[in-house]
Amino acid sequence: MDFANLKADEDLIMGVHFTPGRQGRAIDRVYVHNMGGDLTGRDCHGIWQDREASAHYCVASDGRVTQTVWDRDVAWHAHNWPENQRSIGVEHANSAGPNTDLTEACLDAGAHLVAAICLYYRLGRPEWLGNVFPHCYASPTDCPGPLREGHSQHDEYVRRAGEWYDRMASGETDQRDYESAVDAADKEDKVLPNECLIQPDGKPCIWHVTPAYVKGLTHPDQMRAVQDVYRRNTGRDIPVYAYGSEEAPWAERLLQSYPKSCVEV
Repeated sequence: MDFANLKADEDLIMGVHFTPGRQGRAIDRVYVHNMGGDLTGRDCHGIWQDREASAHYCVASDGRVTQTVWDRDVAWHAHNWPENQRSIGVEHANSAGPNTDLTEACLDAGAHLVAAICLYYRLGRPEWLGNVFPHCYASPTDCPGPLREGHSQHDEYVRRAGEWYDRMASGETDQRDYESAVDAADKEDKVLPNECLIQPDGKPCIWHVTPAYVKGLTHPDQMRAVQDVYRRNTGRDIPVYAYGSEEAPWAERLLQSYPKSCVEV
């Protein structure tokens, strides 16, 4: 999972049981759920084909994250239409049956994902009943099981979400996320998506663009070093090209898609 850019390990996007768009509503909260069993994102995707329900993300017991509804669309997760319109829904696998504890990997990845969503959409530090809510807040249910107030994993989950947010906001995890993406790309013999060197908007400078950050290169040797390391790691030349212009400042628009903590130009 590329948490900095909210890119899941796997995309299995629903074709039914969601609503395209958000009808003008902004995302201002996250809802947490438990699946009621030890399910994967693929399992949930299959179940929801015949059930009028869905969520944006599913976190499996091994920590793998699957996206099943795009953030820009409304998932049917809270059984409450106004709340669905304004929120992101995150499902967590139980280690066994309904209301059993989450595995360590699921708890940590879920808390990390909630923190990443809060940072990406500028919702502020995760706060229970502030910008992070349990399913039972929106409709009568025992969901999210062990993550409810007063239950076995609530306090630890909230603590970790705050801790992950602080680390991501400070930029501490950006390099680790980037290195994970490099490792995955190397294993699959793929070019790392979005990594390139660009000349932005006709300006006399170069930016190094990666999935985790955008950094301005201030010396020609920096560009040569990036090119050399990329070539050694991939056996290919890093893409280099002009992007945008003074009249059409697409590079500036690109910067706006990154958290401020991930930009240094």
